[in-house]
Amino acid sequence: MLLYRVISGAIFIFLFMLIVFWDSILASIIFLLISLAILVLSILEFFCLTNKLDLSGYPILTTAAGAALVSILGITSITGTLSPGVCEDFGNMIVFIYLVSLIICIFNEKDFRKGFYNLLVSLGGFVYLVWTLLFLGKIYYAFDLQVTNSRYLFLLLIIVTKASDIGGYFVGKFTARLNNGNHKMVPEISPNKSWEGFVGGIILSIFSAFVMIYCSSGHYLVKFSLNKMIIISVVLGILLTIIGLIGDLSVSVLKRATAEKDSGAVIPGFGGMLDVVDSLIFVSPFFYYFIKLGIRL
Repeated sequence: MLLYRVISGAIFIFLFMLIVFWDSILASIIFLLISLAILVLSILEFFCLTNKLDLSGYPILTTAAGAALVSILGITSITGTLSPGVCEDFGNMIVFIYLVSLIICIFNEKDFRKGFYNLLVSLGGFVYLVWTLLFLGKIYYAFDLQVTNSRYLFLLLIIVTKASDIGGYFVGKFTARLNNGNHKMVPEISPNKSWEGFVGGIILSIFSAFVMIYCSSGHYLVKFSLNKMIIISVVLGILLTIIGLIGDLSVSVLKRATAEKDSGAVIPGFGGMLDVVDSLIFVSPFFYYFIKLGIRL
């Protein structure tokens, strides 16, 4: 399991380094294709899980709407054909069409009560995955952001968030083997999550943020004093770990409700795509507005 996890992780790292540091339009196109694959797989896994709760939803419609939003964001950002405001209007139109289509789907249901539940599940999945993960693309493409280092900010977000996952995983594994074990955080939701792992995740997340900011200060990022580097690293490390944990646990709740260990099996060593992106679900919009609302990195 660990070997597969390392191999899959190495592949992800290579792809992310490629799309961040390769100064070519092809890098942006590859990112768009990866984004579409991640979103589609995540949505389908979500509905596969809800279907086991007898809540089938409308996966094809939700997937199509999500793919359309990602495509518009990517294509307009790559070609520079539309302003952020116009792109936002197109996105709002897609959401409008999606909402109307959901209502029409209810009209075709024999059981209107079940149709209404399916509508709520679909809307929940749309907001939970499409709206949130779309911010990854907005950060990468610097959508409506007054920054020139958006790709590096995207990489910073991924590394700091995943450093928290890695720190939590290994510290949790290590402390679980001690004589007295470790202190479980929410065993009814995620049996392996521990407070020791949570602290380990914060420490590695802060360390990763500091290393990236220190090494890129004055290059990929604006020049910072050492004190400011430390402050930003601590703030980012703590907040991204906490918010990432909430995303992780949200997927765990869905898996526990359906008695599933993993959300899928498409990523060797990790499980499903939701198991990979869970910690990014809520940190993506947070980090976007962290940048946009005046905290420039």
